[in-house]
Amino acid sequence: MPKTEHANLREIAEQLTGESLPRLTTNSYIEIIEQNIGRQQSETVGADTTVTDPNLDTLAVDTSDGPVNITIAPEFEVTGTRLTVVDISNNAVLNNITITRDNGTIANLASVTIDTNGGVAVLEVVELLDGTLDIALTATVGSIL
Repeated sequence: MPKTEHANLREIAEQLTGESLPRLTTNSYIEIIEQNIGRQQSETVGADTTVTDPNLDTLAVDTSDGPVNITIAPEFEVTGTRLTVVDISNNAVLNNITITRDNGTIANLASVTIDTNGGVAVLEVVELLDGTLDIALTATVGSIL
């Protein structure tokens, strides 16, 4: 495969994952692309919800009518899965968004709370050395408790 095609595969893989990737084989880039293609799914919620779909990429939360609780279900937990939770109503300071995990903690916390208007939390499912899955808090915008 010509070098330019290889570079294009790397660029596509980086766009899909949102990460800067190291030099990999062409087959590795193709595998990353296949794993991430079609994951660009979003959902808007305004009430308590449970996240089960590992293909869900963004959860836009409207807290205009009150606080919203988000529960991450075991079905969502696939290594490398990322979920961005966003306060789209710019109202989280009054009506918090609380994120919990059905079977454990998030970043060693019982819950993660977005309490800043327009706040964002990015969660990622990671595999620990012992093979168990955990959810890491990989990025935030605003105050996260």
